[in-house]
Amino acid sequence: MNRKKGLPTATIILYAISVTFTCLSCAGFDAGKSFKGLRTAKVPIYLPELEPTTSTQDYKVALNFGIAITDALACIYNEDQTALPRYIGMVYGYSKKLGIPETVLRELGGITAAMDQGDWQKVSKLSDNFLEQALTGIEKADKNDEFSLAILAWTLEGLYITAKSVDNHFSPESAKLLRYADFVTDQEAILKSLPVGLQAKKEVKAIMAALPKINAIINRPKEYVYNQADAKALVAICESLRRTLLRD
Repeated sequence: MNRKKGLPTATIILYAISVTFTCLSCAGFDAGKSFKGLRTAKVPIYLPELEPTTSTQDYKVALNFGIAITDALACIYNEDQTALPRYIGMVYGYSKKLGIPETVLRELGGITAAMDQGDWQKVSKLSDNFLEQALTGIEKADKNDEFSLAILAWTLEGLYITAKSVDNHFSPESAKLLRYADFVTDQEAILKSLPVGLQAKKEVKAIMAALPKINAIINRPKEYVYNQADAKALVAICESLRRTLLRD
């Protein structure tokens, strides 16, 4: 599918560069910075359960790709040698379906090898390289809309993991990670770039409906002090949305 005019290709490319495991900002949300903040606050990073989708529709695969990539990032920050291979396996399967070249997919083998050696710094570096090449591969395969959906899913899953981690181990320090002023604005820009056909999908409609509720929590005035009720409310919204995105 071709992307509807609205979000310039240059902007999409900037998103690709920014959505890397080196913790650069993406769509108003920096998952890496958030996960680092959780570690600084001594909060364990929550790892959600994830089952592979059986769908063969590109838009659905792209959503699952974005979610699996984010969960893999959580594994890397947790240095979880047991869980990471499973998420890498899902990323590999979705990548093939999205037309990412085999030369790029071979990078995943290097990530696994570095993990087996216990070299997590190398794991992070190789993951950076893979993701940037993978997203470029999706765009080169003329799947700009799928590219955008992967970005949306990436950021929403990152927000969910952050909120769940904060809720599970609440503290005044970790609660500060619930504030993201530009998140919804940037998500809406991506959504508006999608063609009408994709905007009519139940998953995209669910994202559109959830964004105002998310914004009401994460975009409070700077002087506002977040509490655990805020974390629980955000978790509830994100969990409901996540179920819709993953459901076949």
